[in-house]
Amino acid sequence: MIDKVLTKSSESAVYKVLSLALILGLLGALGNAFPLQSGNLIQLHFGYVAVLVAASLFFPWVAFPVAVISVIPGIYAGLSFWSILIYLAGALWVSLLRGRGYAVIVSSTVYWVVILLPIMMLLQQGKLDTLFWIDVLELMLNG
Repeated sequence: MIDKVLTKSSESAVYKVLSLALILGLLGALGNAFPLQSGNLIQLHFGYVAVLVAASLFFPWVAFPVAVISVIPGIYAGLSFWSILIYLAGALWVSLLRGRGYAVIVSSTVYWVVILLPIMMLLQQGKLDTLFWIDVLELMLNG
């Protein structure tokens, strides 16, 4: 079995990556803690931008903890379990596809439009009223 030995330069690179991930996570938490009110029903949370930046810069093992850190204000704000799960699954999907070489915008669009939208339509059982589309718009804008 081959042991990986960290040299001084690789240790400093790991610390730089982890510190940048922590900074991105905290910026994402701030973006989620203070949403921008757009109209009466839609709030724009900019925390997912930090996740997209982390997914484009780092490996999936770094982008997912950034998502976990940035969703903490949502837990305290009373977001439902499903909203948090959708947020974390989106971060995991984007970071895994980014690791396979896909662009961040492509992987994020595939997640929100091709995967999540049909699932939400199935869960609504065909009752696609105006509030449903406002919820979908808010989820896609925040993701």
